[in-house]
Amino acid sequence: MKPMYKAQVNSPETFLMEDITVSTTDITVQDGGILPDAPTLLVIGGGALNAETVKLVGKQGNTLTIERGFEGEAQPWEAGVSIARNFTAYDHDATIDNIETLASENESIGTRITSTQSSVSSLSNLLFPHISNRDNPHNVTAAQVGLGNVDNTSDADKPVSWAQNAMFSSFSNTLMQHIMHRDNPHNVTTTQLGHIRELVTPTMNPNWSLNTPQGAQVFAVGDIVIMQGPIMRSSSMLSGGIVTGSVLFTIPQGFRPVGGMTSTFPAFIRITSGGGSHQNGSLISAMLSALPSGDVIISNMNNSPAITGGNPQIEFNITFRRR
Repeated sequence: MKPMYKAQVNSPETFLMEDITVSTTDITVQDGGILPDAPTLLVIGGGALNAETVKLVGKQGNTLTIERGFEGEAQPWEAGVSIARNFTAYDHDATIDNIETLASENESIGTRITSTQSSVSSLSNLLFPHISNRDNPHNVTAAQVGLGNVDNTSDADKPVSWAQNAMFSSFSNTLMQHIMHRDNPHNVTTTQLGHIRELVTPTMNPNWSLNTPQGAQVFAVGDIVIMQGPIMRSSSMLSGGIVTGSVLFTIPQGFRPVGGMTSTFPAFIRITSGGGSHQNGSLISAMLSALPSGDVIISNMNNSPAITGGNPQIEFNITFRRR
């Protein structure tokens, strides 16, 4: 781009105050205030065939500092010759050249924009399918994300650890000792109960019996029914074993859960002799449910879809409101 210089409206003239030679660069004019500030172009002797275009590089009041022969040849001038900011051939040529340069640059910019848009579109077509790719396109390994020691076994299929089994056994032993405690460990008084205890005789499933030698009881105090195990198989394990939904016994009418509700409580199934699906001493956590019909069933056996063989004993303590 060529430099372009300040213009002056109507190009007013001022005049040289003294003669100048071809080498004079500091000149005095009648009125420097009507000329534009530097840098700009001035014409000495405007209208003459030998007019000289100079470049104004500094102005202090009426004293001008100029570069001689910007257009035309430097020559001597007499005092009284006009000097003004006229429109010069340089102004015209610079304007045309700059317009053409800008037009060419704009065309080039447009071409680059089109090319850039095409490149962005191509990258987008590659990027978005990659972002939505859920097939591990970078082959990230479990070790790289800190999961090198983690397997893919579901929680339901993970075996119980020795530490967990020991904890369950200790908890079960402590709980069952408390459940089997018949010396009123909570110091309940007859005043607190307010009712006389009623013994209840349930209808047992033929395959099960109340293990009465160990003190199993089923009784009611007022509206509260309390059932305490254990119960044991009354004969050898039948074909199919124990499964979820097995009926253990049926509670008599008048001692069933209140309002047609189901009451569910935790229990433990202990294997007292080896054989079948579980070893001697195995302890399986389970849930018993007292149904509105009076049936007491096994509603859940944790991680054990069925128990076959052995000699199972179910230990429980169920309390619910009757009527």
